[in-house]
This record gives sequence, structure tokens and C-alpha cells, in this order.
Amino acid sequence: MIKADGGWKAFWRGNTINCFKAGPEFAIVFSIRRYLSSLYEDCVEREKARKKILLARWKAMDERSASICCRTQETREFMKVGTEEPRARTGATGLQSIVDGTRSSYRAGHPTLVSPVSPAASVTPMLTSDEVRQRERAISVEASILTPPFHRLGCISTVPQLAVNCTIGALAGLGAQGILYPLEVVKTRVVVSRSHEYKGGVVEIVRVAYHKGGVMEFYRGFVPNMVGIVVYRGLEMGLYSSAQQSIMMYRMQVKKMKRHEASLNSAEVGVVGMFSSTVAQTVSYPLNVIRTRLQTQGTNGRAKKYSGMVDCMVKMIRNKGVTSLFSGLTANYLKAVPASACTFVVFEWAQRLLVDDD
Repeated sequence: MIKADGGWKAFWRGNTINCFKAGPEFAIVFSIRRYLSSLYEDCVEREKARKKILLARWKAMDERSASICCRTQETREFMKVGTEEPRARTGATGLQSIVDGTRSSYRAGHPTLVSPVSPAASVTPMLTSDEVRQRERAISVEASILTPPFHRLGCISTVPQLAVNCTIGALAGLGAQGILYPLEVVKTRVVVSRSHEYKGGVVEIVRVAYHKGGVMEFYRGFVPNMVGIVVYRGLEMGLYSSAQQSIMMYRMQVKKMKRHEASLNSAEVGVVGMFSSTVAQTVSYPLNVIRTRLQTQGTNGRAKKYSGMVDCMVKMIRNKGVTSLFSGLTANYLKAVPASACTFVVFEWAQRLLVDDD
């Protein structure tokens, strides 16, 4: 059908604008990812330094409390010994017996310190589990780099690494897609257009879209696209970064390899990238289908069927079932999964070449 409409060239329809969009998009995504990762690592180090200071303060307070308790107990024992009644047999006071015992130990050649304080008095009282949790919570809140009132959530270093990586990936995707989204709309309309539908090419598509709806015409399907990119980039970057970090930590801790030796080679980067991309594409693909439907409806005689993202999803499921949300998933795998793997390989290679992370 595609070949009949425009020959073999139809399979490359929209490739120019796609390349013009994809290059800057990946550059922005990886730049934001690297910046946010560095910012997160810096925040973790600052929280560790704060925790170290706070723990030292708590330890000093515990030692002072133990010292005060010890001195108080010594005073009580001393006063107790000093007020004891004389013994019936020797007539010596308790304090005198302690002095005599000390003198006798010196005569024997083995000096022994005799203290009226019980051994338990010099031991710091053990904290209960509730008190330990309260102390850890207080330290976490005070050490957090978050501003009030968010500091009550605790330190960001306690957040699971997978959640951190997914959040960084989602924010990177939002930044890149928010800047370049109008090109996505133009590319989609070029791809779904028929042969000779737009004789002026991309310029005519842009002109017709602007005259029809102004600037907002280039933001059709923006909401489902942003939701989809959060899911897609979040999972793709999050799974890739987490898998990469886990493999490197295993090699460094278990196999005792150095950081440079533990780094993934190009083949391993490609496999991890394909895995993360496959999962991300599968989960986010229905939103991609909905976005495409919203972008192309109402153009060149096409009916306008949907009022929004939810309406589009409901009507598609009602008319063709849930499987309609995954139309073209196989073809998308053949394109997007290898492309993502190649992107990760090139990124890691360029990063090692330009930046010394070892």
C-alpha cells in the first residue's frame, strides 16, 4: 500500500525532518540527564557531610550525658558510703574499709583501684527502637537539602536508585520534547500524507497548519505526548542507568575490578539499551498511537473524531478493542529498539572520548 502510493521513496517520507528533530532531541536528553545526574550526586555528598556532622553532635551529647550520669552516681555512692553505720565487728566505716583495702593491695605489690561506683553506672543507657527511629528521622530531616516544608520528606539519598534514574529520564524527556514538539507534529503529518497531497512539501504543511489554527495547531496532541514521553524516557533512561550501575557495582564489589575495567563494552551497552527501550516502547506505545490520531485528525478532509486524549482512547477501545492501542507495535520495535541501542552506544563512546569519568 505504501509502495503503491509513492514507490520506495514513500518509506523514507519525513526522514529529513525526523533527522533534523532526532539529533537535537537526543543531544538535549543526554545533556539534561548528565546535568541532573551530576546535581543528584552533589546533593547526596552534601547530605552525607551534613549527616556526619549531626552524628558527631549526637555522639558528643551522648558522651556528655553519660559523663553527667556517671558523676551523679559516684556522688550518690560516695554519700551513701560516708553515712553508713560502723560495722559491728571492726568498727570501721565503709569509707575506711575502702581505704584499708586500697592500702592492703599496695602492700601486696598489686595496686587495685577500688571504686564505690557500680559498673553499670559507666555504661551509656541503651536506646529503645522507637528512640533510635526518632533520632534517625530527626537527622534525616535536618540533613536534607530540600527546602521547607519538603525537607520533612527526608534525604534524597534514601530514595531508591531506580526511582531517581526514572525521574531524571522523565525530566530529560520533558525538556527535549517540550522544545521540539512542533517538529513532531510536522513530521507526523508528512509521514501520514498521501503522495502529492502537499505539493509544496514541508513548507506547505507548515503554512496550511498555521493558517488553520495558528501556533496552537503545532501543539495538537501535546498532553498525551508529554504523558507518553514521561513514561517512555523515564523507563528507558531509568532501566538503562540502573542496569548499568548494578552491573558495574557487581563487578567492582564481587569481582574486585577497577572502575575502568567494570565499565560496559559496546556490545553490553547495546544489549542493555535494547532491553530498556523494548520495555519502555511496550508500556508507552498506546499513548503514542493516541497522539498520532490527535495530530492527524482534521487535516486535508480527514474527519475530526476525537475531542481529547481520553475521548480518543475510549472510542478506539469501544470500536476495535484494546489491541487497537497497539497497532503498528511490531514495526515500531523494528525501528525504535535498534535506534535506541545505537544511540546509547554512540553516547557512551562519545562520553568516554570527550569526558574522563574514570
